[in-house]
Amino acid sequence: MEVYVDALRAVAAVAVFAYASYLDIQERRVPHPTWYPLVAVGAVALAADLFLRDAGTVLVFAAISLGLGAAFGYGFYYLGTFGGADRYALVVLGFLFPIYPLFTTPVGTYPLIVPEAPIFVLSVLGNTVLVGVAYPAKLLAENIARRNTANPALMLLGKRVSTDRLHDEFGRIIETDDGVSLRRSGVLGGGGGITDIDFVRDYVEWRGIDSIREVRDADPRLNDFVEETPWESDDLERDADELRQIAEQDAVWISPGIPFIVPMFVGLVLALTAGDLLFGIMQAVFGL
Repeated sequence: MEVYVDALRAVAAVAVFAYASYLDIQERRVPHPTWYPLVAVGAVALAADLFLRDAGTVLVFAAISLGLGAAFGYGFYYLGTFGGADRYALVVLGFLFPIYPLFTTPVGTYPLIVPEAPIFVLSVLGNTVLVGVAYPAKLLAENIARRNTANPALMLLGKRVSTDRLHDEFGRIIETDDGVSLRRSGVLGGGGGITDIDFVRDYVEWRGIDSIREVRDADPRLNDFVEETPWESDDLERDADELRQIAEQDAVWISPGIPFIVPMFVGLVLALTAGDLLFGIMQAVFGL
């Protein structure tokens, strides 16, 4: 019976994370209710575990798993590495999989690699990190293919996009096309400032214009913008100057907003099948 409980968890997790990945790619936003089905499945599965398995062991592992999921999820969130949806995803996984799942099939038992400390949420997190490492390589390959090689230092960190279509992107502007760094500029919105592409998107929509390029020779009207939207500014004159500076560019370099739920989804699928890849690598390299 235990295997059916684990199968329920696995099917629910893969389905919800697949949907969350789609939302993250399309909108970079995953609403809180997306995770509610997994909380419900986790509660039912935990009740079944308490009946089918040793209740004391289940409760201990449940507390450890949830605690680690919350610690890493909120820890990375406050460090600025995770977004809001990413932390909730990790907490939910910690709750959903208190016991490391095992599936016996005619062709073998999965996952293939089970760590000595069988905490499933840590296996997913480790796999996610390994998958995420491939992202800079992807950026490098794309920049080479598009011949955006004028600035080698940025080829692993960002991509060059047309300013006319900047509002269709996600992430942050890090440099102008002529090499002026914008990584720390701007105060609008408290931190990301004008360089935050969310600002560009909201501003273009508010002005009713086709692209940010249209304000290069016009009054940006930031006073009206901050009065009519949730955005705030401590230095409107500085922000207006930086907005015009970006608008004058044909293209800028951006650090893409990485949809982190996507590598987490891949990490989850790998954890359910191959197992803990990071533990497997450490075993192979260090003989652990």
